Order: sequence, then C-alpha cells, then structure tokens
Amino acid sequence: MGEAPGETEQRVGEVFRGRAGKLQSAILEETGFKEDEEVFITNTILCRPPGNAKPKKPELEACRENIEAILKAVNPEIIIPVGAVAMKWLTGKGSGITKVHGSKIQSQYGLVVPTIHSAYALRKGAVIKPTDKAQQMAGVRGEIVSDFQYIRMILDGKEPDHSADKDYRLITTFEELEWVIDQVSAATEIAVDLETTGLLFFRDRVIGIAISWNEKQGVYIPIRVKNSDIREYAHLEHVGEYLKKYDALRERLSLPPADAPLVRVRKKSKKSDITISERMIKFWGDYHEDVWKVIVTVFRREDLKIYGWNFKFDHKFLFYETRTAGFRLAGDGMFMSYLLDENSPNDLKSNAYRAFRDLKGYAEELRDYISQSAIDEATLANAPLGVITRYACGDVDANLRLCRLYAKTLQELYPDLWRYHEEFYIPLHHIYAYAEFEGARVDPAWVEKARVSLEEERETIGRELFQILGEEFDPESKLLTSPQQLVRKIFGPDSVLKVPKPPSETGKRKRRYTTSTEAPSTNEVTIKELIFHKFPPGSPQNTFARRILEHKDRTKQLTTYIKGCTSELDPWGRVHWNMNLIGAVTGRFSAKRIPIQTIPRKPLMRGMFITWPGWYLIEFDYSQVELRIAAWYSQDPVMCEEFDRGEDSHLNTAMSMFNKPVSKISKEERKLAKSVNFGCVKEGSLVFIRERGLIPIEQVLPGDVSAFTEDKVTRLIDNGIKDFYLLETTSGHQTYVTGKHKMMTLNGLKAVEELCANDKLQLGLCEAHAEKDPSIPKIKALQKVKEHQVPTSMSEDLALWLGLWIAEGSIQEPSPPRRHFHHKVSFFNSNRDILDLWSSLSLKLFPNTYQSERDNSNSGKKIQICSSYVAEWLISLKTGTRSQNKTVPQLMFSSTKKVKAAFIRGLFEGDGTAFITRGKSGKCKRTRIRLSSVSRRLIEETQLLLMSFGIDSRISVKSNARQRKGKSFKGNYDSYVLSIKSRSVTRFIDEIGFISEVKRAKCIRGKTTTEGQSFARFRSITKVGEGRAFDLEVESNHTYAFDGYYGSNSLYEGGSQTLADSINSRRELDEALITSDQTMIFQGAWRNRYSAYTRWRKKVHKVVLKDKQVQSPIGRIRRLSNVDSEEEGDKAEALREGPNALIQGLGSDLAEFALARIFLDRFHGEGITSRFR
Repeated sequence: MGEAPGETEQRVGEVFRGRAGKLQSAILEETGFKEDEEVFITNTILCRPPGNAKPKKPELEACRENIEAILKAVNPEIIIPVGAVAMKWLTGKGSGITKVHGSKIQSQYGLVVPTIHSAYALRKGAVIKPTDKAQQMAGVRGEIVSDFQYIRMILDGKEPDHSADKDYRLITTFEELEWVIDQVSAATEIAVDLETTGLLFFRDRVIGIAISWNEKQGVYIPIRVKNSDIREYAHLEHVGEYLKKYDALRERLSLPPADAPLVRVRKKSKKSDITISERMIKFWGDYHEDVWKVIVTVFRREDLKIYGWNFKFDHKFLFYETRTAGFRLAGDGMFMSYLLDENSPNDLKSNAYRAFRDLKGYAEELRDYISQSAIDEATLANAPLGVITRYACGDVDANLRLCRLYAKTLQELYPDLWRYHEEFYIPLHHIYAYAEFEGARVDPAWVEKARVSLEEERETIGRELFQILGEEFDPESKLLTSPQQLVRKIFGPDSVLKVPKPPSETGKRKRRYTTSTEAPSTNEVTIKELIFHKFPPGSPQNTFARRILEHKDRTKQLTTYIKGCTSELDPWGRVHWNMNLIGAVTGRFSAKRIPIQTIPRKPLMRGMFITWPGWYLIEFDYSQVELRIAAWYSQDPVMCEEFDRGEDSHLNTAMSMFNKPVSKISKEERKLAKSVNFGCVKEGSLVFIRERGLIPIEQVLPGDVSAFTEDKVTRLIDNGIKDFYLLETTSGHQTYVTGKHKMMTLNGLKAVEELCANDKLQLGLCEAHAEKDPSIPKIKALQKVKEHQVPTSMSEDLALWLGLWIAEGSIQEPSPPRRHFHHKVSFFNSNRDILDLWSSLSLKLFPNTYQSERDNSNSGKKIQICSSYVAEWLISLKTGTRSQNKTVPQLMFSSTKKVKAAFIRGLFEGDGTAFITRGKSGKCKRTRIRLSSVSRRLIEETQLLLMSFGIDSRISVKSNARQRKGKSFKGNYDSYVLSIKSRSVTRFIDEIGFISEVKRAKCIRGKTTTEGQSFARFRSITKVGEGRAFDLEVESNHTYAFDGYYGSNSLYEGGSQTLADSINSRRELDEALITSDQTMIFQGAWRNRYSAYTRWRKKVHKVVLKDKQVQSPIGRIRRLSNVDSEEEGDKAEALREGPNALIQGLGSDLAEFALARIFLDRFHGEGITSRFR
C-alpha cells in the first residue's frame, strides 16, 4: 500500500509505474516475489491529490471506504505499508517509518509489516538495477530489500523465533539480585540504562535499572513500582513488610488513597489525558538505600567499562539518587553513532532496528500504554511492570550490542574518530553532566521584572497592530500568535492589508513561503520578502510587517527564556538545561529545555542569572576564533602575520575608520567595524564597458571605461563566496546581487535589502559596443574537414543569419534507424523575400553545403541545410537547438554596434511584430514593436542587447499562449513578450529597423521621441543561494552599469561623495578626517588581501565534489552526500557547508577543550579520566 498515485500512475491508470514503482518492482523480483501472482498493489487514496501533494486527512477519510473494500476482497496475508502515510492509515500510529520498518504490527486489517518508500531510496542515491551485491544492499535500498526478505521468510513459515534465544529477566528477590551482582562483578563491560518517571532529575524519580553484560541478555531491577503492580509481590518478605508500614502511615496521616493520581503529564492530548495513575512505591522497601549502595559500588569498579546511550542523562539521575560519581564510561552509543554518520538518526530505536533483525519492533508493545506520538519517559510508569521489563531489557541489550559494534568499527576503520571519542567526548561527558547538575541560579525578582517589561512592550506593539487591522485590541486574543488567524488577516479575501497570496510551491521539498499543507506561511522570510519589500515605507503593509516581527521577537523572549526559567526551577532556585553534543551536524552543541547558549546579550535577559554571595560569574570567549582558524587552515601569510603580531583585525578596521588610537576605540565602534558587509554582484553579470561591449564582471580589466559614466575602472575586487538575491523589476530586468549592494533609485541610492514597493530603479541605458568583432573559436571536430567551411569571425551577414535562424530555425537530428544521415539545420518563414535572403546568406557563409526547400505543415516554406558540421558549429556557439532553449550567442555581447544591430534586426524580423495603435478618432496614436519567444533567457538577453543601444523595453508573460489559440504545440511552455517602450521606438527604428517593407511601413508612421532617464519599478528580491562575488572600483563618479542596472561602487556611498566624505560630514570639527583609502579597509577589503584564504575555500570545494566529505585535523568528519543532488540549492548548500563545517566544528571543539582545561584546573581532575590531562 503506497501513498497516492503520481503523475505517471494517473496517466496510465496503474499504480507504482513511475521511477519509484520501477525500483519497487526490481526489489520484489530480487526477493523472490512474483508481482503478477503474489502481490496486489494499491494506495491510501485512488486519485492524485492536487499538485501531487501529500494526501490530507479529509482526502484519506473520503477514500477509506473504497480501500477497505479492496482489502476485504483481496484478503491479504500481510499488508506492507510503503511509507509513513500508509502506515498511519493502517495502524493509526504516527511514529517514524525509519524506526519501525521491518517489524510486525497487528492492526484491525491484519498483520502489517511497514517498509520505507522507494521514492525516498531514490533520493538517497539508490539504483534501480544494481550491478553487484554492494549496490543492491547499499543504504536505504538495502534496508528495503532486507524488509522484503523478512516478509518472504514470514510467508514461507521460516521466520526465526528470536524470543527463544533472549534471556530477559525481572529481578524481584535478594537471591536474584545477588546473582546479578556476581555476574556484573565478573564482567569486563556492561551496558546500563535507567528508566524514570520524567526528564528532570530533581523532580522525577528512577523507577528501575536495566543492565546487560552479554548479547541477548538483560535484567531489569525495579526501584519504584505502581501500587497495583507491587501488591502482586506482597508475598515477598521485604515487599509485604514495607507495604504494611506504608498503608498504616497513610491511614494515620489521613493521606489520599494510594491509587490517587500522582502526576498529570499531558494537559491536552488528541487521544486522552495520560496520567501516572497510581502512587509509586519503593520496591525494596526498607532496603531501598542498601540496594542503591550495592549497585553503585559495583558500577564504580576501576576495571569495569560502562556503555550507555546518552549516558549523561543516566549519570545525573544516579548522582542525585546516590550522591555518587566517578563511573568509568567506556563509550556512548549515541555519540559513536553521530561520529559514524551525523546525517542519520542517532536515537537508540532507529539504530537498533536498522542493525539487528531480532530487535525490530521491540518497543512497539509499550505504545499501547503510553503516548502514541513517541516513547516518552514521562509516561513510562503507566505501563505494567512486565511490559516495562521487556522494553528496558530490549533497550539495554541493543545498547550493549550497538556500542560494541560501533566501537569496533571506529577502531578498525576510523582510528582518528575513535581517538576523538576517547580523548574528547568521554572527558566532556563528565564535565557537562556536572555542569547540568549544578545548573545556574536565577533571581526571581529580576525574572518578574523582565517579564513585565517584555509584556508591556508586546502589548504596545499589539495595540498598534490591531489598529492597522482595524480591530479593537483584545489582550486575550490569539490573533497575533496563531499562524492560522494571522494568515487570514494578512492574505484572506477580507483582509484590510490586501496582500497577494504567496506563489504556489507545490511539489517542492524545501518551501519558502508556504507550509506543508500549502497554506501561506507567517515566518520571517515570508513577512520580509512578500510584505516588507513589496510595499513602500509608511504604508500600512510595510508598518505591519516591521511591527509583527518585533511582536514575534518579544513573544519568543517571553516563551523561550522567561517561561523556561520559571517552569524549570528546582527547589533551590536554579535552572538546569541539557547540553546536546550532537545538536548540529557541523559540531556545534545546542541546549534543550532552556537554550542557555543563546541567551540574548541584553542586560534585561542576562541579568536574570546571579550567584551566591562571595561567588562570581566569569565569561570566557575566544578572540576572533573562526577567523584565526581560517588563517590556520589557509596559512594566508598576511592574515597569519597580523595574528602573530597580536593585532585585532576589527580594531585595525575601526582605527582606520575613526582615525583613533587603539586605546580610544569604543566597543560600539569596534562592533560597527566588525559588522560592516559591503555589496557586490555575481560572477557572470554583464558590465557595460566602452569599446569592449557587455563583458562578464570577472573579465573586466583595470583601465576599462565604464560606458555609463565614462570613468575608468581602477581595479577588480574578488570578494569570494557570498549569499545572493535575485532582484527583479516589473519590466522584467533581473540581476543577482548581495543584500548590501546599493542600487540607484529615483530617490537616491538604496541597499537591495531596503528596497520596497514603489521604489523605481534607474536603468543603465548606455552605448556599449566593441571596436572590432570577436573571432570564433575553432572546433576540433571541424579542423580536419576542408570541404566544409564555417565562419571564423563575427560579421554583419553572420549576425543577421543567426538572428533569423534563432527566431525561426531549429536543428533536427536523424531518427534512430537513420543515424548515419546528416543533421538538418532548418529555417521557416512565410515571407518569400526573407526565405531568399536567409538562403543566399547560407550559401555565402557555408559554401559546399546542400540545401533543400519544401512545404511546411503550416502555411509557408522550409529551407534545410543538410550538414552535421554546420549543426555542430551552431551548437558550439551555444545558441540552443529548440525554441524553448534558444539563447543569444555570448560573442554577440562583445561585438561591434553594426553586428549587434544586424542580429537584433534578424530576431525581430523573424519573431517580431510592428503595428499601429489608433485612438477613438481613428488617427494614428503610436507604434508598437514586440518580440515573442518561448525562451525566457533569449528574451532577457535581447533586452540587455537593446539596452546597449539605449533602448528600453519591458518583458511580460503569456501562459500557454499557443495552446489557448487551439494550435498543436508540443510541450507546456509559456510565451514571453519583449515590448519596446514608446519612448525608445524612435531609437529602435534609427539604430536597428526592419528588413521587410510591411514592417518598415508600419514603423514610419509611428515615430516617437526618446527623452529623459529610464526607470523600472521594483518587483521583488528572492534569496537564491551562494555564488562567487566581484565588485569594481571606479574613478570619480563611483558608479557603473551591470545587467542593465545602475549601481554604486560598493566602496563608496555613490555619486561624487565617497563613504569617507559621508563619515567625515558626521564627525566633530576638531576630529581628524579619514581618507578614501582608509574606507576601503573599513568596507571589508581584507577579503581581497587574503587571497590564500580564498584559494583554500576553492580547494575545499574540490574535496567536497570528489570525496563528498571533509575531515578536520582532530578527526571529525562532515559527510556531504547532497553535493550530487540534482537540486542546485542542495548542491550549493553542500559546497558552503564544506569550509564552514571545518571552521565551525574546530571552533566548537577548541571552546570545549578550553572548558575542560578550566574545569581540570578548578576541580583537580575529580571525576575526569586522567589521560585527558
């Protein structure tokens, strides 16, 4: 049973017929299933959901009756839900499929054995037809194969009875306890797991200890038991005596009945309220403390190795119960799992189910008694003692087996990682356990003061937001905190804000503006990009966006920090957190319950933490740690020399900026110098250069003249890898820039991140042509062929021929049975004169080629050049071969004015139109000139070519234009229209014009004039990922034109005023002025100075592409398999993660090494393994 029909299945009317279905069929065949005879395949719903989205609950319920009828008719022996949706439909359980796949689950429909969806395996790199055993069993594919092999064994009656070879025991007598002590005393290594009533050691209690010293063996020692369970053991002397005392004491003190509810764990539950329904009683009665002492004494043996899974949790409970520390932890399975694969789940169940067939599903029995969403420690005590025993023994058995397996794997295959685990994690385990146990003291009065202050600020902001929405303020309303209500008020049909709904993101795995249910999101990205940037400053929408983000910030501080500090207090006024050493894939740690490592630096928040009299809080911090690590990795000589001299690069920047000595630089001035980030444009952006044409920015040379300002370029600045935004105008102009880059608008320069609706961006309309035409590189395949000549340089005839062909031509490959035939370069037009012109140009440019003419299926004629060499030459120019992928040849951007004009003339002659619009009086009003194509890139590049003539234009989209007209058109492509703006028609006619008399006649009567500067209205900015960044330093005016935009040199604020001038104008009269050269340092030009660091990042990128991983000097590995992803965003993220993981991971490790040394110096190594010294 799958999820829902896909596109292929919907089209052919059969299930599992796409790529995922092919992989599923291959696995069925490999595991011995006859698909046509033994297997019936269906889905949870029989119709494809809109947009291929995940089926929603109403859709599933609407089709349930049909599916139940199918199940009844088929009467299967086993039902195999493929994926989490099908499993939840069958069992009602929402646990992750990666945890329960391959295990048996009983449902109302029969025996269920879930497995992973084959589509997920394909995303993880599975091959449909493996060539060897390694490919067959690799990764997720191997897990699916293993599941079906197990299902085959069940059907054949060959399923092994794993319960028979397991020795799981419940320890209830002193004789049994003595036997356990003897076994542990004789063992060299054991696994330990504590079961508790909750997660807080100072509030919750240990209910039992599970121990394993051999594989498939485990014991459970109960410590506290429910009243109803312990009375079953009243015949035991130590239990019976204690129960008598317990009941007598309760009666004498008139306490509530023993079976009264103890704790309400979940206030609201979709199922029902879950409680620990009875009082917990000490199982060993008066011998409770003695049992603890015996167990702890055995655990503290110096030669005993203890394994645990997140043992830090158990360590805190053991210390609180017994006040004893010093356990010798040999390995933590969770951390070893993380070291082996930081991208996979690191919880015990997932790893156990994946590694051992006999342990699959061992925890599922417990779900009948506790929370269905997860196996929750807080509800564990609700289960019967026998169920807890089987679960706890399964946990500790899996713990021991996995730790042994992972330790062996690390020692044999990854010795550096094993050393990292031994010498780094194990000591840190003790330190973090101690720190979490101690916690931090909180001042309740200060917390209350912070709470009142934040609530007042939030209420003030809330009143303003309600006023904007036109509603009366209600402090109890959930309008501003409920995403559903907020969506209705922002994007709803009755919204006073009138904000358009976000674009559809159906089918995307990474959504930006919508949720998984396709509803508009209210996250920060959506509010900033779709509201703040879309509407002008001062508008209700812009004000609402700014204030709602402030409201969210105050709400986060209240709920995350203030509420956390009040709800997690222990009886001594301290808060305790849980540091997670595997909190991030880069190696950085995180904190649960209270994010202690991200407390805001505001005094209002930091002031909550206090000490006892005579004690102090000390803050430690590395100076520029990540920058120093970058210098160490890259061995950049300039950077290393500065650090060797003990210089602070941020202070140097501040000294240059403010012209002050180090002693007078304030914290605010250093922070300003540290935070500055200058803008730049993306590699490949075309810069308008006089006498060279439109040149990619990375190819601009010092001495080139900016066509827009007539100023010389003094240098090209390589700024390394940066995050980029796609900037668009309503006229269709696009470019990729960083958020800090300043663009010229009607109201002056503005950073890209500050652009809002109604901003008008100035366009860089200027003459930019080369002095001579470029040569065409030779193709190796054509160099030996003398009888077929191709042009070697660009010319007017060639440009006109290319323009006509790109507009109306194509390349046809021979059909498969005739592969030995030539390719055909075809050209179609209904105008006889144009056909003759293209034919004559073809004979002139490509002599010795054969031409043929034939009727086209539509009206008109088709001319074909039968030559594979001409076709290959055309492909080498990267013009595209089909209508939807046509582009402007790159050589055209650096050609002379006449050649460009001939090319554009050919384009407009083929796919262009000219017509006259008339007013109501019937007189001529104005001339319209347009170019249409299904290739967006062709239209955009043509728009840039026109701008180099000073011609302004606008791009619009017509969805499926040809299909609407009823014409047959292969594919589903939009049509893009480039319209010459009325004020540029005259320039177009004078500079370019048309060939045919009909179009020329229509242009003559429609002449208009070109006057004034040209602007385009801002439409949107969208973050698109990383790229190589460049910038230009330009003399005098400090501006240049790129991609048709007019932007500022990033080293200046624009115009004739440099950034230095701007700063000086705001300084006191008696302070020294700073120079423009100093502002270059202030603007972050150090990136260009440290070229070795840039080269190092490039080397890391190559390593990531080759090895799909990076490794730090101390052995930490960061695996980046998504570098092979077909999604460009995933690949870019992997390349960015490579250097970042090395720097951030090592930075985190260094901080923790320092923490360990401070701890050792303070506590003299108490509880710490001596080898760490």
